[in-house]
Amino acid sequence: MPRITPVLGGLLVAAATLSAQDSAARAITPALIARGDSIFHGQLANGTCSACHAADGTGVSGLTHDLTSPKRINGDGSYVSLMQIVREGVPNPKQGVPMPPHGGAQLTPLDIHAVAAYVYSLSHPR
Repeated sequence: MPRITPVLGGLLVAAATLSAQDSAARAITPALIARGDSIFHGQLANGTCSACHAADGTGVSGLTHDLTSPKRINGDGSYVSLMQIVREGVPNPKQGVPMPPHGGAQLTPLDIHAVAAYVYSLSHPR
C-alpha cells in the first residue's frame, strides 16, 4: 500500500478545502445576491454595511477595506470566509476600524448568507 507523505497529505487537505469553498460559492444565486444588496444598502434587515463600506463597496479611506478588490486583508476572500466575517465581525482588524458581528444589524442566518454572497459578487463578477 502506498504511503502518503506529509506534503501530499497537506495537499489533499488543501484540495478538499478548496473544493468545499468552490461548492459553497456555487450556492450563490442571483436572488441571494439581490437580497444581500438590499441588506448592504439598508433596505432590508436594518443593514448598515454601506455606512462604513460605501454604497459601491469601495470602502472609506483609512477606515474600511475596498470590498470590490480581490485582495483581502482579514480573510481569504472565499464565500465561506465572508460568511464568517459577517457572522462574527472583525474585532481586531489588520487595518482600519473593528466591525461588529452582523455589521451591528439584526441579521438572520439567511441574511448572513445573502450579505456574504453580495460582498463576494463585488470582487467575483460572473
